[in-house]
Amino acid sequence: MSQLYFSDPSSFNDPFDCHIDPLSALNRALETDLCSERRKILGEVKVAFEERDPRLKERAVCCFCSNMESLLMWSHYADSHRGVCLMYEFPADYIPTRYAHRSSETFFVGATPVQYRDNWYFSWLCDGDMDDPIDGEPTANAAAWILAAKSEVWSYEEEFRMIMSAPGAIQIEPEHLKQVTFGLRTSEVHKSLIKKTLMGLNDKVLFVQAYRERTTDFGLNFVDLV
Repeated sequence: MSQLYFSDPSSFNDPFDCHIDPLSALNRALETDLCSERRKILGEVKVAFEERDPRLKERAVCCFCSNMESLLMWSHYADSHRGVCLMYEFPADYIPTRYAHRSSETFFVGATPVQYRDNWYFSWLCDGDMDDPIDGEPTANAAAWILAAKSEVWSYEEEFRMIMSAPGAIQIEPEHLKQVTFGLRTSEVHKSLIKKTLMGLNDKVLFVQAYRERTTDFGLNFVDLV
């Protein structure tokens, strides 16, 4: 729990995730009615991508959900409510500072909410902010957004992701773990082990238990554990 693991996108269950075809999207965008300046920028991006497909660069992703109440997320990613939900809190510059951009080492690429819309990447090429997230770097931005656009069918995940330059675990201080929420079916044995482990690392962690919400047929209620 003092590590975050960044996965190689080739291991994801969605073969489209982080694998949008950028040249196909660029060709379609260049066929639309663009202003001359944007057409020039996209032409330069296309040349850069033809020389080196951005999908071939090493990148790794750590995925988070911004909605702890999602029944689908508990079912799909927490072992059918037997697992736990961990809540972290970092200063805005924590990971960028700790893993500063160094060409010979693993470095922090960025963090962003995922954009859920079919054809979103094509739309961004046509009329999105080419200076987002890095001012004056449209090629780098066009490569970065490949990693943060997903089909609308995944929108229930409400995902926020962090991206590093290579797969693997990064170390974080235990104090950045703020809350552990136990699922409806988390066993008492696992609860006891988790509490015992964490209390030796960060005695300020808040423990929370998920219960069935009694005012609706489907829903969760969360109660702090003393």
